[in-house]
Amino acid sequence: MYKHRIQPWTLMAAAFAATFASVPAAAQMAGRVGNVVDEAYIERGTQRIRMERRATVRAGDSLVTGPRGTALLQMDDDAVLALQPNTTFKIDEFVAPENREDQAGRAFFSLLRGGFRTVTGLVGKLKRESYQVTTPVATLGVLGTEYMTVLCKQSCFDSEDGSPMPDGLYTYVVVGAVVMTNKGGSVRVGDGMTGYAAASNSAPVIIQKTPRFLIQAGVE
Repeated sequence: MYKHRIQPWTLMAAAFAATFASVPAAAQMAGRVGNVVDEAYIERGTQRIRMERRATVRAGDSLVTGPRGTALLQMDDDAVLALQPNTTFKIDEFVAPENREDQAGRAFFSLLRGGFRTVTGLVGKLKRESYQVTTPVATLGVLGTEYMTVLCKQSCFDSEDGSPMPDGLYTYVVVGAVVMTNKGGSVRVGDGMTGYAAASNSAPVIIQKTPRFLIQAGVE
């Protein structure tokens, strides 16, 4: 079941790597934009730059999508990152490893609003401590993973009856594992599982039903 869902993303990661393999690396570059739909911006210091295909992203950049905006990125460690509408995602620190034996790579991000789906690259495969996503509710650590996470702030609704979903951080793992950690504790979210943290002092838990807003965003 999972192989069918994973295949398009696995192929996409390979295609992205081939597309940008011949592009010279820029100083401080963390990755490149592969595709953009509607409004999306790169906030760099005092600059607000309209996101365009093949634009570079750097450590320190905040990536912002509008109400109908999406963006697909290829990071320099071959990770693929898809930003959902109404998302603010910051690249806090990024250093791509030079090869598969290099343990010096780092990828630290912050999700301030919205959500994303990703297939982690070399950094996410080589060393768990070198990859982290910080959110107001919990931090995410991985080791070789495809997952999606959404931060709900009065912004997520049940598609069946339109009722609002509880605020918090929802994380669905397609393959691999994500560890959700906050002041209340931690939980390991494995293949086909969904983790949820309501607040920074509320221990993350596994929930039995994957919310429909995650499914609609491409989980299944």
